[in-house]
Amino acid sequence: HFQESQKAYEKALAIAESEQDKAYILTALAIIEYKQNRVDAAKTLLFKCSILQEPNMESLQALCSLGLIKQDATLATAALKELLKHTGKKDNVYKRCLLASAVYALQGRHLAVQRQVSKDVHSNPDNPALWSLLSRLVPRYVPQNAKGGAVAGSIACILDLNHRKKALLNTAVNQLATGCPKAENKKNILKAVHLSPDDPTAWAVLLAACHAENTSVHLYNKQPKQTHLEKMIVTAISAKTKDKELPASRAQEIEKWSLFQAITGLNEAGRTSEAETLCEKGLKKFPEQPMWYLLLRQVQCKPLLQSHKELPDAILEELRKAVLSNSTLITAWHWLAQVYQSQGMMVGAEMCYRKSLKLASQQGNLSGKLSSLLRLAKLALEICMANVSNDHWPSLVQEATTEAMKISFCPLGILFQALMQYNRKMGSRETRRMLERVVYQSGFPETVVSVARWYLLRHLYAKDDYELIDALTANAKANGDIRVLELDKKLSTAAS
Repeated sequence: HFQESQKAYEKALAIAESEQDKAYILTALAIIEYKQNRVDAAKTLLFKCSILQEPNMESLQALCSLGLIKQDATLATAALKELLKHTGKKDNVYKRCLLASAVYALQGRHLAVQRQVSKDVHSNPDNPALWSLLSRLVPRYVPQNAKGGAVAGSIACILDLNHRKKALLNTAVNQLATGCPKAENKKNILKAVHLSPDDPTAWAVLLAACHAENTSVHLYNKQPKQTHLEKMIVTAISAKTKDKELPASRAQEIEKWSLFQAITGLNEAGRTSEAETLCEKGLKKFPEQPMWYLLLRQVQCKPLLQSHKELPDAILEELRKAVLSNSTLITAWHWLAQVYQSQGMMVGAEMCYRKSLKLASQQGNLSGKLSSLLRLAKLALEICMANVSNDHWPSLVQEATTEAMKISFCPLGILFQALMQYNRKMGSRETRRMLERVVYQSGFPETVVSVARWYLLRHLYAKDDYELIDALTANAKANGDIRVLELDKKLSTAAS
């Protein structure tokens, strides 16, 4: 059928008189070439369209899309530049905005992604598709602005009920990205699953929410509620990806991610044998991917690391080889660093984090870079707080957190600097100022604020500042911070 269509379009091209007709026919021919995997031929035809006196929007959109699909930033950028010259002509603002933000993402300009969509939302505030797009892109490219992303999702819901399913899910993902698991977030996710029971991504977000809740409860000395759900949700996701007939790569990505998430949750809950079973399932399903072997080693190794016993050199070497077989995986180096730290090999741990940092920079992975910097800072901070006298570690905390804060607003980086100051001069006014910034300034996740409250309370008791202690405990009570209230009772008893 392609050949017949091609001949018909070529005949039409020969008799076409207007530039516009030629542009439409050339675009159709380019699509036929692309469908037959003849990418260069498609590109040539679309270039012919772009140099016509009146190129149509569709041909420029197709050329830009081709550049994006082939990860050709130069081609995509050039096509977008040309496209933006014709925005006044029957402009489809959503398509143009989607292409522009995709080009900026390909260039690694993550803030520009948000700025582009925000600009179009500002010009078209009644367009629910744009609000929905904004809420979808924020957690991926600018997670530090997740509160705004959640608001955008809510507005999309209000403007058009047809966007409700996707907007609810986007809102829930943004709420997760804020680092503040709340009941409202769980309700949004459950609504999304209820509205789209056949959507595997809705189930995947539910799995992430359960994991976040189970992790955050430890801050409040509570037991996890959402236990024994991992395997059920993974099974549901596996079934839904088959039923929905998704593209193979997309289905595989969702299944892999959900297995990883479930294994992590089971492993953290100490359910090693169940985690091992899921690892083996991953090995069978994706035998060509060595990361499953590494994950299995991580699960098997956890009880050994928790025993705080010295690992034999042979086991350490085997773990190192498992990481080397996944040497482009940033998280693999993070894990090896944790193993080395548990064995007191602090320099080795630092080298692993530096390796992951180098990898993240090479891959243009900003999240990986931020994570590596914060882990490096945390390693150095823990060594400092163990009162190891060495100038290297305090300067490393400062260096790593400063670099992290260049990437984006970084609550953990600010907290680590405050804790470093606390460790250096526990009773100083600067210590109080830095900790109070985290506790009382808006924009910090409750998980971070809770840690700052704990240290600020200890500082205030050391200074006998009961007026500020009362203000801090009132703040803790208002936010349900049980750990700090329990510490207050202990310190109050010790002081009396």
